[in-house]
Amino acid sequence: MGTGLLLVGSVASGLRAVQTQELPPLPQGRQRIQVTSSLDGSLQDSYLIVPASRSSGAARRPLAVLLHTWSNDLEQRQPEVEAEAEARNWLLLAPNFRGRSDHPEACGSRFAQQDILDAVAWVRSHYAVDEQRVYVLGLSGGGFMTMLMAARYPQSWAAASAWVGISDLRAWYDEHEADDYGKMMRACLGGSPKDSDEIATTYRERSPLTYLRAGLDVPFDLAAGKDDPTVSVRHTLQAFAPSRQAPCPTPTSRAC
Repeated sequence: MGTGLLLVGSVASGLRAVQTQELPPLPQGRQRIQVTSSLDGSLQDSYLIVPASRSSGAARRPLAVLLHTWSNDLEQRQPEVEAEAEARNWLLLAPNFRGRSDHPEACGSRFAQQDILDAVAWVRSHYAVDEQRVYVLGLSGGGFMTMLMAARYPQSWAAASAWVGISDLRAWYDEHEADDYGKMMRACLGGSPKDSDEIATTYRERSPLTYLRAGLDVPFDLAAGKDDPTVSVRHTLQAFAPSRQAPCPTPTSRAC
């Protein structure tokens, strides 16, 4: 896995298969879609943004999967990312993955993870997606989910970009035990990790750091704010450390 690390004083939110038979021209603009969860059968919402078409409906487009922040849901907008996707003629998917991180089904749960995979599969089945160019990205809580999804399902992504992401939920809880983020984690994860070994295990099982390792076949772009008061830079540094490996053998390797 090739990994890039960027440390900056402040971070902006802008972030730099199956065969699909020929399809009619794509509907353009931002549309709300519903996908049936393959885990619990519930209908889960996402937004899909289709750029103004500059080619035929059969042309395959890259797909970027944009993950919302910790305290938000799919209604969060990131105009810089949307504009970049439009300029590049990419599809942009914004899943809800169970919404705000204030209940057990959110916050990196198996349901939240599967919702993202299900939404990507839905887009692949309905649109002509370039299967070699499916990317995942997010900021803060979205960076947390980006790292978790890339580490757990590396085969699903051409690359991952995580900005000020949370890599260790136990450490983040220790940093925010007395504030609203601590309260949200207790609601999500069943309490404080100090309450029981079972709860501590839940924190660990939902932390990207548990799964990040050298040799993952997905390139990472990691960015952090060195003075960020909400997500300490150490979360990105800790994510970077196990991800390091030798330089790419060839420029065309998926691990570059």
